Amino acid sequence: KSLSRTFYDHLQMEGKHFPEFNFTDLNNVVYNNGNTKGKTMILKCWFVNCKPCIVEFPELNQLVDNYKDRNDIVFIGLTLDSKKALKKFLLKKPTKYSTIANQETFISQSLNVHQFPTHFVINEDGIIVKVFDNSKSLISFLTKNLNKKDLNNSLKK
Repeated sequence: KSLSRTFYDHLQMEGKHFPEFNFTDLNNVVYNNGNTKGKTMILKCWFVNCKPCIVEFPELNQLVDNYKDRNDIVFIGLTLDSKKALKKFLLKKPTKYSTIANQETFISQSLNVHQFPTHFVINEDGIIVKVFDNSKSLISFLTKNLNKKDLNNSLKK
């Protein structure tokens, strides 16, 4: 039941605007609705003690590398953890996503995410195109759709 509920909740988010946000990553880079407009955002919700979240790091780092020449795509990781805990953790397990600390309230209240990892694909207009609970589904979707000029067509699939 829980899995079905999560899947249904994710499905209900697709086609809706991503909530207002203003994030600052561990390198002091700011991301908000204004400066990400016109870009595709790939967003992951995770935390340092989530084993399935960490297992995905190598393939997600490869994904970032695959699109490193595209300045129209942004990879962001929202975490529940403090900056201090993240910095220590990321020394051992690096991620190429821009990492944002202390996002428990945004993740649970604004996004209604309670299962980890959760991945969002947000198009250039700030619309949630897809929500996934694993990197394999995310990567498969992106491989088929990210090279299209407009991800809006993916909403119809």
